[in-house]
Amino acid sequence: MIRLLVDEEYRSTGTPFFYKLNLTLKTMKNIRHKLVIFFAVVSIAALLSSCMMTKTSVGAFEETRGNEYTYSKGKQWWLFWGIVPIGRTNLSTPTDGSCQVITRYNFVDFLISGVTAGILTTETIRVVAKR
Repeated sequence: MIRLLVDEEYRSTGTPFFYKLNLTLKTMKNIRHKLVIFFAVVSIAALLSSCMMTKTSVGAFEETRGNEYTYSKGKQWWLFWGIVPIGRTNLSTPTDGSCQVITRYNFVDFLISGVTAGILTTETIRVVAKR
């Protein structure tokens, strides 16, 4: 049946079926090329923005001598590309108020953001103190 349809098309247009198939393959190669470029751009953007960090020293943290240790840690969750916070992360701080707050956007946070297309994002927060 397929051969009959191909033969009828050849007789009516004078163009063999495989020429049309070749055009379809060119179109598919064009689409594949565009997808490769798209994923390359997304990958490069992800690699350039995947890890960022801020360190904020509070009190006399810089002047205090001692070994650093993690006092507390947590995650802050956001909706809609970081516009709307989901609750507030309350982390405990040392009683003397001397600490450093480190906010990171690490690889796991990037994966969460990437899988949800940015609708749900997270930040890792860590409070560091000295002994």
